[in-house]
Amino acid sequence: MLSFNIFSRCTSLATHKKSQCKLNGNTETCVRARQRSYSSQPKERHLLLLSGGVESTTLLYDIVKQVGRSEAAEKVRLIFFDYAQRGAEMEWISSVKNAQNLGLSVTKFDLKPIGETLRSMQKSKLHVPIMHRNLPILSLAVSFAAQEDVSHIHLGITLDDQQKNYASASIAFVDAYQAMINSLGISIKVETRFSKLSKSQIIQLGHSHGLNYSSTYSCMLGHEKHCGTCMQCKARKQAFIDAGVPEAPDFYRSS
Repeated sequence: MLSFNIFSRCTSLATHKKSQCKLNGNTETCVRARQRSYSSQPKERHLLLLSGGVESTTLLYDIVKQVGRSEAAEKVRLIFFDYAQRGAEMEWISSVKNAQNLGLSVTKFDLKPIGETLRSMQKSKLHVPIMHRNLPILSLAVSFAAQEDVSHIHLGITLDDQQKNYASASIAFVDAYQAMINSLGISIKVETRFSKLSKSQIIQLGHSHGLNYSSTYSCMLGHEKHCGTCMQCKARKQAFIDAGVPEAPDFYRSS
């Protein structure tokens, strides 16, 4: 019954407007007004999947520079996913800290029960318990983006990801997902502006933006202080060396 009333209301309004056009003798003006209404584009608004790491934090600073610091609160949305990864707590702390440095807030999605359930079924317990994690994460991001009238979703996918053949971090995956989004009839673009940059090049970019990388988090083990020996810590150390950007001598627990 409610749907019928709404439909009737819309029909009555449309008929009324059409009558006004005829009475005013200004049909051309009315047609143009309708065309402007139908073709109006969504506002520029950006959604970043923030993890607190080097890549996504650099991307945060890059997006804020693009839209302008004064416009960031209106045009930038940040979401963080806890899916029971070992570094979730420290990643969250890093994400919030860097967001607050720019006057922004972060929305947290709690997928921890799902991650813990999947890990409990694994013979070898994975640091990242959700395989192809970008698949469920991006689905929720699209729903959030549609709700918040977001025009662009940003992923911190890098050249290193391409070279390591991570399936859900590949350009082929992103292109396929973009096609699915398009099929929904919503105007949301998935962007991967770092996909042709190495980790060291991304660090150089962030350094030029004034980003203090000591506030980012990369360790897979989730220690308060980076272990220095896990795969991610080793990759981080080498990238900073290649970038020519020094880290604090005591940044890692072990050299």
